[in-house]
Amino acid sequence: MLTDERGQRAVEIVIQNPASIRISESGSLNRVTSFNGTRVNTAAGPVAEDAARLLLTFATDSPEAIFQQLAAGEAYRTLGTRHRLVGPASVGRPPEFVELYQLLPRDAAKSGIPGAARSKTVAFDEVSGLMRFVSYHNPFEAVVTTQYEDWKAEGGEMYPSVVRRLEGGREVFRIVLQLISIGAPVPNGIF
Repeated sequence: MLTDERGQRAVEIVIQNPASIRISESGSLNRVTSFNGTRVNTAAGPVAEDAARLLLTFATDSPEAIFQQLAAGEAYRTLGTRHRLVGPASVGRPPEFVELYQLLPRDAAKSGIPGAARSKTVAFDEVSGLMRFVSYHNPFEAVVTTQYEDWKAEGGEMYPSVVRRLEGGREVFRIVLQLISIGAPVPNGIF
């Protein structure tokens, strides 16, 4: 379920690694936006800004995308370990620590998705090893943070059941995953 400034609506997200994604939104928008690894496709002309945010989140900022970038030889450097997370949500809770890395994608501008970042900070939970957030500056110099929360096991893999995107500290959308299914590859034509 996707919640943003337009309200709440159902979305279906199909991801086929390494970089193909299809987002089908229901409700008043009733639109499909896809990315085939090199080009964004829509039935309604140029990609809408909110659809581009969804694509960026799943095609370039997701745990799978980050790990694929590293496997492809993208440069990274360790910024440090035992960084303590602080803020209003941490009051009265045990301290949480993360390991921080900086990812330096060499071809972000060629990704085909508007707004792809040049450099990202990636945080992993020190205890579980799961990705907590990805943060970077968008072309308008706003800080974009995608948070991955409430991880659950499905088919022997771990998935975040809540994905939140913040821009300039303001939440622009929240997705609560209700069903994750792992299956055979889908035909490339849907992307």
